[in-house]
Amino acid sequence: MGCNDSRPMKIEVEETVLGPFEDSLGYKGLNSIELDNTFHRYSRQGFITLKHLNQALTVSKIPYTQFSEFYELFELSHSKNIYEKLYSTDLLKTLSLMLSKATNEQKILLLFKNYDIEATKVIDKKTVLIMVYNIFFVVLKMIPNYCKKKNPSNDMIKEYIIKLEKNQKNIMTQIYKGLTKGHSPLKFEDFRKNCLNSSVQDLFSVNLLRKSTAEFDKFSQKNNDLNQSFDISDEDDIDIDSLLDEVLTQNKKKIDLANNVNQFKISMAKALLEKGFHKNGRNNKKADKPEKKKEQINSLGSMSPLDKVIFSEIEEIYSQAFDTQNPGSSSTDKFSNKISQLNKDELERNDSLKKKKNAKKIESNEKKVSRKKK
Repeated sequence: MGCNDSRPMKIEVEETVLGPFEDSLGYKGLNSIELDNTFHRYSRQGFITLKHLNQALTVSKIPYTQFSEFYELFELSHSKNIYEKLYSTDLLKTLSLMLSKATNEQKILLLFKNYDIEATKVIDKKTVLIMVYNIFFVVLKMIPNYCKKKNPSNDMIKEYIIKLEKNQKNIMTQIYKGLTKGHSPLKFEDFRKNCLNSSVQDLFSVNLLRKSTAEFDKFSQKNNDLNQSFDISDEDDIDIDSLLDEVLTQNKKKIDLANNVNQFKISMAKALLEKGFHKNGRNNKKADKPEKKKEQINSLGSMSPLDKVIFSEIEEIYSQAFDTQNPGSSSTDKFSNKISQLNKDELERNDSLKKKKNAKKIESNEKKVSRKKK
């Protein structure tokens, strides 16, 4: 009876809620390799700004506006300022890989390439764990929980999520063991061989991964077969929570570092902005700039008028300071030179003001001396 009750629930949730939402995101039918290359091209050091996320999705003809709330789940800086936001390229690539058009062979190749960051042609077990975690995070947590939020009265999806959360640790452990079978670090052929084992194939399909996780308890024999197919003994038991804590802590340090670097860039951009306003305020050369940018500003969404102007100005300065016409590569030299030039101009202006002030003092003192003599 339990089997008859749960199976229709799973099928209905997939067919009426999760599946339609995933299709509506716009990835279905698109080429995984092209999408992966697009996200990579618009990213820097594993992160992508809101501006470049919009550009990447636009180029790929993927809708953003109606799903902006969903994409905020990929934002890692937790900044309230729209121009300081950083989105995880790894998670975005995971989403596109799982929802777009690709064979399992292509998915295996893309996964290995994306996580072989240093291009050493090998990946270690900790990297594989991050890979598996990202897939589970997007497929079993992000998508179902977002759909639950959008369907608060749907009790079936709530029950479905409870099952996914209950069994996630077990299925993740089994798949991780299967993928890391053999020597570490893993060469591509070893990784490919492990991925192609029938017991790990569920990892490459959103439907099969959720199904195998939700029904994990009912398929104990399949789990035993998984252990036997990889010759996994009791001595290979691992504490997936401890491993995850370790690798996610390292990952958080990477995110914190990226946030710090981004904050530095934003601070410099704000400094440039302030100097630009100060410099232009004297001759009013750019007094009509906000009007000229009206079309661009209107496309920035529901921000206050002041925020729109500030965002637009900082975006322009940021674009000038970095080579944003060639996404993926930044020009720190251009940025530093621009700051140096502005600082030099500021010093020259200050020096000129001091000289004028001193000249006035000297002139005033001379007049006082002249009056006393008279």
